[in-house]
Amino acid sequence: LDFGYSNDPAALFIGFIDQKRKKIFVWDELYKKGPTNRKIYEEVTKSGYAKKKIVADSAEPKSIDELRGYGLRVTASVKGPDSINHGIQFIQDYEILVHPRCVHFITEISNYTWDKDRFGKTINRPIDDFNHLMDAMRYSVERFSKGSPKLKTFKGGI
Repeated sequence: LDFGYSNDPAALFIGFIDQKRKKIFVWDELYKKGPTNRKIYEEVTKSGYAKKKIVADSAEPKSIDELRGYGLRVTASVKGPDSINHGIQFIQDYEILVHPRCVHFITEISNYTWDKDRFGKTINRPIDDFNHLMDAMRYSVERFSKGSPKLKTFKGGI
């Protein structure tokens, strides 16, 4: 979950990862500008994802606590030095399969590009646009990229 409110949308990535076959399945999304935390909770519940584990942007601990108070299973992402580029590099090793209903994800992934310096040269940092669902996906797979021993691989098909 990437939090947003006035300028940026709140974006929830719903997907599966198959580590063995190196595939990420984008199954669903929530994408809305201006929602309160209560509204995020209601949307997650209405969509049927209230019992699922959610990894949220750690920059908003108060929002995470509030969503937990409503009963969602939210944990904070683990950010560190170069975590954006590390997460992108991890995801680039995977084939990403997107359900057609995920129109915002399709828009974002189609427009997600590297930033440029003042001379027009590409730099090793993504632009700060078309990145809300991309960030949410990165948060959701970070535990796989760090090699957590408690993880289970998605073995089903869609």
